Amino acid sequence: GPSRMSFFSEAGETHLFAIGNWSSVDPLPPTTQVAVSFLSPPLDGCASGNLIQGTAGVNTVPMNLAYRALDLTGLCDPGPNGTDAIACARYIQFTAARSGVHTVSNCQDADPLGTGMVDARLAVLRGCAAATTVLACDDDGCTGGNAPYTSKIEIELNAGTTYYIAVGGFNAAAVGPFNVEITGPSAPPCPADLNGDGSVGGADLGLLLGN
Repeated sequence: GPSRMSFFSEAGETHLFAIGNWSSVDPLPPTTQVAVSFLSPPLDGCASGNLIQGTAGVNTVPMNLAYRALDLTGLCDPGPNGTDAIACARYIQFTAARSGVHTVSNCQDADPLGTGMVDARLAVLRGCAAATTVLACDDDGCTGGNAPYTSKIEIELNAGTTYYIAVGGFNAAAVGPFNVEITGPSAPPCPADLNGDGSVGGADLGLLLGN
C-alpha cells in the first residue's frame, strides 16, 4: 500500500513530510523510502493561453495547483484570517467600457463539495501578477466572514483602462471553479432618443417638432 501525492511549492520553501502507518495496530517497517520528484515549473498565469479574457457578466475561473500564489503581504490585506496571499492565482484581463464603480464578486458561487466552503479570494491590479500594482483585495466580503466564504470588491474603474483581476483560493485546498461576475455602470440614456425605443429616427423628430 504505497502512497503518492502532488503539491505545489515556491522556490526556497521548506516542507515537512509526515510519515506513518494506516493503523496503530500494525508496526511500521524498519525503514521507509521517500522519493521527491520535480514535475514541472509553475504555469505563467499571464501567458496568452492562460490569461482569461474578461467580459461584463460571469467569468468562469478554473483552479489549478500549477499556478503561483499572489503574495500581497504589506500591500493589501484581504481579510483577518490566514496569510495575505491568493493561492493558485489566475488572472482575468478586463478593460472597463465606462468609468464608474464596478463590482467584482463570486457571491453566487455555491458550495462545490458539500463542505460549506467556497473560499475564494480576489484582487484588482493594474499589472498582471504585479503585486505592487494592487488597487483592492478581498476575502469573504460577500458573507462577512461566514460560510461559504465568497468575496466581493467594489472599485472605481476608468473607461478604456485595462485591469487584471486575480482570482484564487484562501489556500490551495479551494477547488473552484469560481464564477466571477463583473458589473459596471449602465450606459447613459441618449438625449435624442425621445421616445425611449433604443434608436433615433423620425418618431423622435416628430416629438421634438411637436414640442
